Amino acid sequence: MLSAVAVWFGFSDLLPVLFWVALFGGILCLILMLYRTIPLPRRFSSIGWLRNLHSRKGIPYGVAIGSGSLVAFSQIHQIF
Repeated sequence: MLSAVAVWFGFSDLLPVLFWVALFGGILCLILMLYRTIPLPRRFSSIGWLRNLHSRKGIPYGVAIGSGSLVAFSQIHQIF
């Protein structure tokens, strides 16, 4: 996904994209680390995606890539 975003932005605008993706990825990682240290409440254990997110050890980095790309796009092209 990151390679597609890099091709879409081009080499000249790649540095802001990588900055925002790294920033959002770090924030996402910290949030998930905190979320996984707290026991999952019983009422949320029946929700499948919350249970999977709590039990898996990976990080869904596509969320960070998408968020960072949107912020970088809005800054580069001044649409927001």
